[in-house]
Amino acid sequence: MYILGNSFFGNQSYVSIPTNLGIREENLSHLILPLLIFSFFLLSFSKFYNSSIFKSLFKLLLLGKNFEQIMREELRMSSLSSITMIVNYFCIAACCVFLSIYNDLDWNKFQMISLAVMLPIIVVGFQLLNYWVVGWISKEYKTAIRPIHETFIIAQLLGLIFFFLALVWILNPQFDKLFYQLFIWLSIVGFIYRSLKSIYIVFLKGVSWYYIILYFCTLEILPVLFLFVYYYRFLES
Repeated sequence: MYILGNSFFGNQSYVSIPTNLGIREENLSHLILPLLIFSFFLLSFSKFYNSSIFKSLFKLLLLGKNFEQIMREELRMSSLSSITMIVNYFCIAACCVFLSIYNDLDWNKFQMISLAVMLPIIVVGFQLLNYWVVGWISKEYKTAIRPIHETFIIAQLLGLIFFFLALVWILNPQFDKLFYQLFIWLSIVGFIYRSLKSIYIVFLKGVSWYYIILYFCTLEILPVLFLFVYYYRFLES
């Protein structure tokens, strides 16, 4: 009708119609925003249930003294607010992993989402399994409890930091490489801090340096190096 109308009134310009339809670039915000909203809800619920939860987490992270007292009076790991923060970590870490691998892996959505969900669970689960195995072999169950608590504390704080990282990441996709490197370095710093603090705590309880070094090299460093080497070889292939 538009062409006929222009022809009738003497206008000879025509509207060109493309012969092929191009694939519209997918907007990642449609996939990530629901998880970000859910993560915000979890953080808000934790704050509402325990108004001092963020302050308590930073105190547990930085202070070595009165750890058991703070855990008992301000933030129990079995409390609803703490459990919610742990769930938030797995949710938001999956978002960051998905954003990290989206442009590097030629997989379908289901495969990438499966990897993004499973990777944080495997990493944290492996860390907790290490402490459980060491406590079972050495019969020092009480010594292993503190490093397990440190693992959960780091996870909860990283979940809070990763939320803001993912939010800025999805709003500024042009800086994808920068945010990817920031995510990797934050994860590495969290891993190193947790390991060093756990080693220090265990050493103060009388565990020999020999067992600490043996544990750290065999159950902490080697698996992480293996995963990184396998990941980069997989990307290069």
